[in-house]
Amino acid sequence: MAQPDRNQVAEYDREGKALLEVAAPRVPTATWLPSGHVLAASYDNMRVKELDRAGKTVWQFNSDRHIFRARRR
Repeated sequence: MAQPDRNQVAEYDREGKALLEVAAPRVPTATWLPSGHVLAASYDNMRVKELDRAGKTVWQFNSDRHIFRARRR
């Protein structure tokens, strides 16, 4: 779940316990990938990042346009 007001992306279990919280400034949308990584799109920063479970950027795309959403093929 993207939490732009908290500048992070989080994963929760069914009871609401946080399983993962990764810093992701200004990210309004996030998509979990089969690898366990998260694809985070930033409208303000015009960037898409793939983050591992430790929060490290493993891939990044910079655009000259605002990005609302991203998905991996």
